[in-house]
Amino acid sequence: MSWPKKLLFGLITTLGFWLLAEALLAIAGFEPTTTTTDPLLGFSRQVPLLESYQAENGIERVQTAAGKLVWFNHQSFPAIKPDRTRRVFCVGGSTTYGRPFADGTSYSGWLRELLPLADPDTNWEVINAGGVSYASYRVAEVMQELSQYEPDLFLVYSVHNEFLERRTYEGLFETSVLNRNASAILQKTRVGSLVQQFVSSSPINSNTKARLSEEVDERLNHTVGPSDYHRDDVWQTKVIRHYEWNLERMVSIAQRSGAQIAFITPASNLKDCWPFKSESNSQSPTTPSGLSQLDKVKASWEQSDDSALVTQTNAIINSDPRCAEAHFFHGRALFQMEEFDQAEVAFLRAIDEDVCPLRATTAIAETVRRVARRHEIPLIDFETKLRQYSQERFGHSCFGRELFLDHVHPTIEVHGELAWWILEELQRTRVVGGSLPSETQKVNVQQKVFDLVDDQTRGIAFRNLAKVMHWAGKFPEAAQHAADALKLIPDDLESRFLLADCELCQGRNEESLRLYDELFDVGDFPRAYVNYAELLFEAGRLDEAKSYLIPAVLRERHRRRERAMYLLALVHLSLEEYEFALECFNQLDPAYANDSDMLFLKAEAYAGAGDQQAAIEALTRLTKSEPVNFEARYRLAVALVSQQRPVDARHQLEKAREIDPTDPRLEAITLQIQALEESLSEK
Repeated sequence: MSWPKKLLFGLITTLGFWLLAEALLAIAGFEPTTTTTDPLLGFSRQVPLLESYQAENGIERVQTAAGKLVWFNHQSFPAIKPDRTRRVFCVGGSTTYGRPFADGTSYSGWLRELLPLADPDTNWEVINAGGVSYASYRVAEVMQELSQYEPDLFLVYSVHNEFLERRTYEGLFETSVLNRNASAILQKTRVGSLVQQFVSSSPINSNTKARLSEEVDERLNHTVGPSDYHRDDVWQTKVIRHYEWNLERMVSIAQRSGAQIAFITPASNLKDCWPFKSESNSQSPTTPSGLSQLDKVKASWEQSDDSALVTQTNAIINSDPRCAEAHFFHGRALFQMEEFDQAEVAFLRAIDEDVCPLRATTAIAETVRRVARRHEIPLIDFETKLRQYSQERFGHSCFGRELFLDHVHPTIEVHGELAWWILEELQRTRVVGGSLPSETQKVNVQQKVFDLVDDQTRGIAFRNLAKVMHWAGKFPEAAQHAADALKLIPDDLESRFLLADCELCQGRNEESLRLYDELFDVGDFPRAYVNYAELLFEAGRLDEAKSYLIPAVLRERHRRRERAMYLLALVHLSLEEYEFALECFNQLDPAYANDSDMLFLKAEAYAGAGDQQAAIEALTRLTKSEPVNFEARYRLAVALVSQQRPVDARHQLEKAREIDPTDPRLEAITLQIQALEESLSEK
């Protein structure tokens, strides 16, 4: 057979096998990966944001694809734009989405109510296409897809996620477009999806899948955090350059589709959100106690005089001008002295020097303004408008928790103000006709929007904010959000868990244990088993600790299972259940076999179980790795006495005496060795 025929035969055979496998998997009910999620996270157009469906009236409509609902609100609109209709797409990140709530309370939701009042002769469609954690690269991809649906206007608020996305999805940025698209096409099939579950060659490996699961807390707790960031000015410059390129791309997409485009400048929480990560130089001044000057300032914050704090923080800044936290606390001290203009400058510098910048820096804001000027497109200067708004209401422009629910997400009221400012600018630039709604109409819209949010919804929103702050290591803020959630949803177990864990992470173990007790009085929360059991163990409540650790060992995986198993071994050891303790120790990762703590504890368990020889072997290995470990030498001497080995016991005794000659136990073991020597000599 010639090679073309062989090739054709091979292709037909492979295709036939593939189709047969597809059919069998379909019969078995196995669905492609893309049915329920987007395996490429918006980095490939092969997994679209929207999918078509036939409405009951026979009109073709499009809606948010099921696999995208993790990141996007559900939206639906006609595939073909009706007459006299103007279609507005709001694109950006989680603020556009409406976090910590949803579409109805976002500026998109407000605009959906305000535009028909401003221009009632037009049928307005406002589609919220904001994606949680989406930065400009993926926002541009979304715009490219939306451009086929006859857009009239794109509103772009894509500002806060640039540095987060570049760290979180670093591997995907480095993967070629061809590779990403090929992977996406493969996972549209059942066979391809099944293969991808067993093969790690996909751009999205198993670790990435874990950290991007649908559950918000799991996604955050397994993604990159502040510890993954280090100061890198070159990297930041590249991110800004790529950001500007993406904004230019958005303008081009809008122009090619015949739509207008408007940008929104960033605003964020200044005074009530300290930097996510601060890096000090090695020359930072220290106090006689060894604490840095900044640590001293933070420790004595409540008791210190404001003017003294200004002086102290200014001294730190002079010696370490790029310390973000120093600028933040300098701003706080100035704010308390009502030096608001200087405080605002300090707060903005703190954002710019944040090593983990999860709020838009001044470079981001300048880039938005520069691109808008270059193309002469409408610019809604959210930052300037909010500064004026805050000045009128509060007498300062240092935005805080009165305007923002967390570091970047505005209150529902501020979303309404932003929608109003958008409408003003669009009418000023003649993008939108008509006139501004009346004050009465504005109040009615406000009431309608606020009615969308009940106590349960607000409570869940505060809980989600607590998760974000907990992930970022901002435990005081996380605890406050969790406490706010519990005021609205008192029986919410996850909020109680977050509050208890925040206390634990701040070293307040007694208060944490009290809160965990309250949590388990309300209900069962398996994710808290390990933390709660550890506190119970420390409190001497051993049987209770064991009752939580046994199911934890069965349900947990990887490191958390190791931790649960280790704690269970300690509990068994404390209860003198030596055989069970040894069983737990032996199930731990072999990599811990030579760990000094492990060897010591296993020796104790062996001794308790009556296996003195195994105890001696473990302690001997320990003394070889840690020759100056007094406790290991002493315990080894005791074990050797029990084995009637006085020479070896005396050798370990002398080594122990060299390490710590004052330990009172040495006299007793010395007498035991002497007695053993005399007994053996008599024989």
